[in-house]
Amino acid sequence: MFTIKDLLTLRPAPYTKMFKCKVLVISAPKPFSTKGEQKELYHIALGDQTGLIKATLYDEDKLKQMKVGSSVMLTNYIVKADKSVTITSASKVFRCADIDVDDVTQDSAQQLINPAPQKVCKIKLIKSSPKKTLTSLQGQITKDEAAKQVMVRGTPSAVRNIFVKDETDEIEVALWRSSAETDATVNDWIEVTNVVVNEPNTYHTQTFVATTQNTTIKVSSKSVVF
Repeated sequence: MFTIKDLLTLRPAPYTKMFKCKVLVISAPKPFSTKGEQKELYHIALGDQTGLIKATLYDEDKLKQMKVGSSVMLTNYIVKADKSVTITSASKVFRCADIDVDDVTQDSAQQLINPAPQKVCKIKLIKSSPKKTLTSLQGQITKDEAAKQVMVRGTPSAVRNIFVKDETDEIEVALWRSSAETDATVNDWIEVTNVVVNEPNTYHTQTFVATTQNTTIKVSSKSVVF
């Protein structure tokens, strides 16, 4: 039987060898689409005496066995390149005897699944930040483009581009998937957390930021205090 420490050393591939763990944190449902059908996934922190790992659950029915605080054994899962585990409809989940997990691991699990928002930075600084920097921003929407469907790894996904300006500069923000459904529009003052910096590409002529699964968008009718 694998431990979580073992899982973190495995190469990316499907595995049938069982591992035992405790369900520590489950995220709110996050929408995704597959073959044109809208579904929901969950991010889950799994722990044992050897460590902590993030899992992505695509089969909602398995939440009946995988409640927070429950101890389970899993087989037929996929280890990903980012050292996370994917649980699909083919995976098997069994309840088992309780596993002790220390407080440090429990606290780390919260941060793994529900990370604290990144510090708000000025847009001028964000535009000079390295690619893949995670950050947050505040400003006023100056332009709002209609949402559109684009193919991402063979799956249609919604994206909507807005432009946000503070007193230092302006930047394009790509609102992906559920973030594209925000009611924010031109002239609204907003705070957008946990966005990732991207370099110019075929579709974006300047440095831009894109939302992530942990992005939050807050809208205010009043000016943001810079």
